[in-house]
Amino acid sequence: MAIPSEEQISLESIRACAQACDFLDNYNSMNEAWQVMPQGDWMLWYLSRIYQDMTTANAKSAVSVACELMRETLSTFPEEHQNSVVVDLIESWVNDSITLENLRNSLNIQSNNTRLFVNKLLRTVVKNSFTNFNDEMKLTWANIIRTHYSNIPEIS
Repeated sequence: MAIPSEEQISLESIRACAQACDFLDNYNSMNEAWQVMPQGDWMLWYLSRIYQDMTTANAKSAVSVACELMRETLSTFPEEHQNSVVVDLIESWVNDSITLENLRNSLNIQSNNTRLFVNKLLRTVVKNSFTNFNDEMKLTWANIIRTHYSNIPEIS
């Protein structure tokens, strides 16, 4: 079994790690693998990489999911409570309570390119969301992501 060559080329274009490619080799399609993938951190990484031509609404949707993941992580690791401020700021942007410029300034993320900004935002969420991240939490993340993205979003 192996994913179709066109999907493999798409994975190479976003620089998927060897571990992820090895995992995918056990499935007939990326979508089939998405349905059972236990690595929520890989799934979030994937979402952060596909924002080449996506709209701000789609970007906000993925960022909103990332915030949900971070809140889940914070509930599991309350010692990380200081990071809830980051989530509050990001959610303010998702909910249109603050501007993109205010969010960039508050988080000290310098980027005028929406794709790069969303990628940095998602990495900020991941970086700030855990110190004790384990397989159980990765699976929890994967299940949360699948509730929002039942099928794998296509690489544009």
